[in-house]
This record gives sequence, structure tokens and C-alpha cells, in this order.
Amino acid sequence: MPRRPPPTAIVDFDDDLLPPAAIAPPGDAPAPGRYTFAADATAAGHRLDRCVADWLPGLSRSRAKALIEAGCVARVAPDAARATMADASHKVKAAEAYAIDVPESVEAAPRPQAI
Repeated sequence: MPRRPPPTAIVDFDDDLLPPAAIAPPGDAPAPGRYTFAADATAAGHRLDRCVADWLPGLSRSRAKALIEAGCVARVAPDAARATMADASHKVKAAEAYAIDVPESVEAAPRPQAI
């Protein structure tokens, strides 16, 4: 299945818009921070992990799933309480807004295995 094109803008409740290239150049991981996106009609019905990967260029679907499972993705609305998402297979609905907290990268510390 082909990937959907990235969103045309990042939506902030303050009506500030940023182009997706402001997040990270294609192929690079997004910079640490909080990003807010509003799902449009093309995202409706798709899995949350797929949408997060599409919204943040350079983020793989498995990394998006790990962020969701770590509690870094929440459904938000200007007039409603924040709801942390825990299910990567959640089906996104049009007009829902999501806040994604991308943490600082941590270098892997490989450990030897007993053979």
C-alpha cells in the first residue's frame, strides 16, 4: 500500500502553521519537542501509528508505535481534556487533534550475550 503524502501543515491551536520541512528534512528523525496535528479526511480510518509516521517525516512506523506505547501521543482538543493514547491500532477520525512528544534520542548501550 503506498504511503500518503505528508500533511501540508502542522496545526497548532494558536493558529500557527509550520510546513512539514520545519520539523526535519526528509529522511532525518524529527527534532525533540511537542508537535500537534489535526487529522484530515485522508487520515480518517487509518491506524494511529501510520498517521504519526506520516505526520513526522523520518519517523518509522515501528518508532511511531513505540512512542504511542510509551505514552508520548495524546488526543487533544481546545475544549476537552487530554487523553493519552496507548493503542497503536486506534483508528483516527477526521478532525481529531493529536499532540506528539518526541523525546531526546538516547544512544544504545549494547550488552554482550552469554554464549
